[in-house]
Amino acid sequence: VLVKQQFNLLLNKDLGFDKENILYMQAKGAAANNYAAIKNDLLLKPNISSVSVCDHLPTDLPNQTPDVDWEGREEGSYILVEPHEVGYDYFETLNLQLSAGRYFSREFETDDNGAYILNEEAVKQMGLKSPLGKSFSLYNCNGKIVGVVKNANFRSLRQHKITPQVFYVLNDLKGNSRPVFLIKMKGNEFHDISKTIASVGQVFQKYNPEYPFEYHFLDDDIENFYIDIKRLSHISNYFTLLAIIIACLGLFGLSSFSIQKRTKEIGVRKVVGASTPVILSLLVKDFTKWILLANLIAWPVAYYFMNKWLQNFAYRIDLSIWSFLLAGFAALVIAFLSVSWQAIKAATANPVESLRYE
Repeated sequence: VLVKQQFNLLLNKDLGFDKENILYMQAKGAAANNYAAIKNDLLLKPNISSVSVCDHLPTDLPNQTPDVDWEGREEGSYILVEPHEVGYDYFETLNLQLSAGRYFSREFETDDNGAYILNEEAVKQMGLKSPLGKSFSLYNCNGKIVGVVKNANFRSLRQHKITPQVFYVLNDLKGNSRPVFLIKMKGNEFHDISKTIASVGQVFQKYNPEYPFEYHFLDDDIENFYIDIKRLSHISNYFTLLAIIIACLGLFGLSSFSIQKRTKEIGVRKVVGASTPVILSLLVKDFTKWILLANLIAWPVAYYFMNKWLQNFAYRIDLSIWSFLLAGFAALVIAFLSVSWQAIKAATANPVESLRYE
């Protein structure tokens, strides 16, 4: 139960951005020089809603730097931040939500070289109560904080927690060694996506015929973070099922043996007026007390090992008593189903058959 809950947390947690239908490709050759023309052509396609660019893929881990300063910083304090150089429509393309301020905009001339957007974690670690409009510098480039975006998990939830991030405008694609194009598609049907990809490829071939069109999906990269997790989840399910089957076989055999030894007792009780439910509860009760005792032994052991295992995850579930109660209840139900058939058969048998050989 606990393993399943942890896997569900990793696979279903809200990441804070929209990873679906995001196509990306690294700009090679003339693509970086023709970004504006490529973007304009792409936005004419009916199934493309947004296009942007960045200096590296969001899921990549950039080098962190302490070379930041901000208004109100206490002397001697510093933080490590991830610098992200992004295009104007970057936040809209990934659907990163604002918590304060605004996105980058061409309507503000200073955004080209003097505006910063921070994530909530950066604001928290810097201790800024009202960050908008505050002076901020990265690599000794002074500017102002114009916006704050909500935290987003771009990397594996197993290994990485939210880190402070600073975004600024990428305005020199030619000088960047590996710009990445991000394209948000509207269609979610296979034929729509395939047609859109084909049309995107035609645009890139038009402006960059020297290089083949190579593309990837952002959600595929994120899914790859959890390949081993999914594999372990499947293995866990198989071994859980195998353990339950073995336990049921053991209980079935043990109940058969126990009931066979008590055939005479059951017959006598039936003769003196015991009802079928009374006999059934008598037989099942003996197994129930052992199941409860087994759970009392198993719970602290499971808590210890599960707590140790969960320490390996950056994001993890809380160990709740309800998980243990659910497992205990499931064990009781499985045990009852394993022994009930034999118990019902013995409880409803003709007592004459039970006593005729005595």
